[in-house]
Amino acid sequence: MVVRLQARHERAGGTARLGGAQQVHRCGQPDATKVLVPLAGSHSGAYDELRPARRAFPGQPCQRVNGGYRSVGSEPCQRACAACCCVWENRIVETSKRLPRLGSEGDKIERDHWGHMSKLIPHYEMFWQRYVYLLRATGSIWFREDADSELESIAIASYSTYAALARARHRIYSCHERYQYLEELYAAVQRSAEIGVKLSNQFITFHRAMTHDPSQVSAGPLEEFQEHRLKRYRNLLHDAMLAMPKDEHGRRLIPKPECIEKYRLWTTVMYDFSPAEFVVAGDQVKDDFRATCSLLQDAWKNMTDAYEDIVGYSEFKTALSKGRDVPDAMATTPASGSFFLGASSAGCQPTSGAFTVTGLKTRKM
Repeated sequence: MVVRLQARHERAGGTARLGGAQQVHRCGQPDATKVLVPLAGSHSGAYDELRPARRAFPGQPCQRVNGGYRSVGSEPCQRACAACCCVWENRIVETSKRLPRLGSEGDKIERDHWGHMSKLIPHYEMFWQRYVYLLRATGSIWFREDADSELESIAIASYSTYAALARARHRIYSCHERYQYLEELYAAVQRSAEIGVKLSNQFITFHRAMTHDPSQVSAGPLEEFQEHRLKRYRNLLHDAMLAMPKDEHGRRLIPKPECIEKYRLWTTVMYDFSPAEFVVAGDQVKDDFRATCSLLQDAWKNMTDAYEDIVGYSEFKTALSKGRDVPDAMATTPASGSFFLGASSAGCQPTSGAFTVTGLKTRKM
């Protein structure tokens, strides 16, 4: 990714002007590791290059001051650069045109499904831009070696939720077998919800460790929907098959969740069928899939909004910048799920889900 620095630095009256916007200037102390992070609330493609200078009050959060960052602490920190020891240098750095886009820079599963999923869970991409993309090694979809383990776990959980949800959508809308095996479709939807709950809880823990404050993210709504709606149909996997009559249009019907037990016997369906106690199976699973998407969209949105809370903390920037590139291991950009173990991955491009270990190729189970 080519970046272009759009900043001019002019010292004037104890302040610096970067890109024409007044900023608090640095104290000249050695810079810590820099990291590019998306501008909070930005959809234009702008990135902040944040270099933490030494701070008088370690552990205090930073806040924006005229586009820059200043530690929030006691009186010296509220003065305009009195000692310059609690100031973040803020430079506007833009990509060639915009923020990275999932449809072109995601992995194969993300790219293949984003045309449909972008309408259902648009904040997945914004979450990816802020917490996942920045963990990548240069020029690769792989994470840097020794990347922060907590952020990596959050990134993996987010991706796994997306992949499960995308595959559930594909089965429900394209490979549904006329909804004869509805419980299998619900199992796919529930898997995305279960991983989404784990993602939310992991993020809550990470957010609390950064801010020491309660998080606005909550796994509660997703847990409740999973328990009281999805499981009722998903758990049919463990039971004998239900009778599924058809309506006048040839569509399969399924008992409403609260009526499942009443219609366990096929003869009950045959002789005591009440249309008011049944729903169209395809409509039911589609409605519940869209409801799951809505709850996960809310979770990704809340985690994206929480970026505003933690972006000013030095611990967060350190976590984002942790790790190092390993050029030999990043020679290619493989398909999703492919790993190369050996001297070099150059020239290798197996199909998704394949492992190549010193010449031996096997299929991932």
